[in-house]
Amino acid sequence: MLSSAGLILPGKHLSADDFNPAGYFEEDNVVGINSDIIWGSRGHWFLPPPEIRVYPYQRARIEQVLGWLCGFDGVAGWKDPRGTLTLPAWLEAARELDVPVHVVGVFREPAAVAASIVRHERGAFNFTQALNAWCIHSARLLEHANLLKDRFHWFTIDQDVERVATNLGGIADKLGLRNGVGPVSASGESMIAKNADVPGDALRIYERLTQAHSAQWT
Repeated sequence: MLSSAGLILPGKHLSADDFNPAGYFEEDNVVGINSDIIWGSRGHWFLPPPEIRVYPYQRARIEQVLGWLCGFDGVAGWKDPRGTLTLPAWLEAARELDVPVHVVGVFREPAAVAASIVRHERGAFNFTQALNAWCIHSARLLEHANLLKDRFHWFTIDQDVERVATNLGGIADKLGLRNGVGPVSASGESMIAKNADVPGDALRIYERLTQAHSAQWT
């Protein structure tokens, strides 16, 4: 949706499949860097390591990507859910290179995400394990938002179409995108009340996400 507004997402992307017919918009090189950092830290996107360790060759690859993105005539970026875990390494490199970075934190309600992970991984992880991964990634997003302040922008489709379009348009303005927002996708009103089978800890994180999302527009 941000791409339709003018965000440049360059490079070779992961191919579309039955789970995501529109494509993933995840650049192969960035996904490789983030995966390598997580694995090198003795973790997995599904079982995040307590701390991220970045080796010199990984830092060099990050710097190369940042320099590459700065070479485009417009606002360029990348998308990768693994970035929730590796973002501190990218931000540190960006600061030292004086590269201006904004982050769009995307979230969805926990039950839908956990069910999607179970389907995508063909049962390799159960619902409880997938929900735990959602909690860890979502908690990291909240931490990043507190550090980045006005350079962090929340987005969710857990609303009606009109509010999603307004949210998207506001983010596009803050990023300096001027092409106008195209068709948007939405799942409906906030679904927190429909998460009867989700543990209280996950619901509380989701409440914090929705509150932070609402607060950015007040």
